[in-house]
Amino acid sequence: MRRRVTIRDVAKKAGVSVSTVSRVLTPQVNNYMREGTRKKVLKTIKELLRKASGEFTAVFCLNDLVALGAMRAVQEDSKSIPSDYSIVGFDNISLSSISNPPLTTVAQPIKKITQQAFRAIKRVREKGLLKKEHRFWDTKLIVRESCRKID
Repeated sequence: MRRRVTIRDVAKKAGVSVSTVSRVLTPQVNNYMREGTRKKVLKTIKELLRKASGEFTAVFCLNDLVALGAMRAVQEDSKSIPSDYSIVGFDNISLSSISNPPLTTVAQPIKKITQQAFRAIKRVREKGLLKKEHRFWDTKLIVRESCRKID
């Protein structure tokens, strides 16, 4: 039994790119897109959610903006968050605490990540040294009202 629906599934079924699906789910002011495309993607998401109904209870999104878009799609389909679906984002942007319901998210140390990136850029500029590095950062789960406890 398949227990997940991915952004690629939505793109393939809607006949659009993954980038287009991401833009539909990301509620940005300067996100220009034909209304027909937006409606087709949202319709596809709702269809896939209905088909998978009962197979999963949560959606983990690649960032908070996509999570907010997913919340919108779920709510437009007359479903309830968190009763029908729990939704989790990633980034802990300021909008996540004032969404309806407030979004559960994963916070990451943006300041530390940014500082490390600037150090790497400086090293490349000054010494021409570009080396592959793997960094691991501590994250923190910020539990809000978009998730329900499963017994």
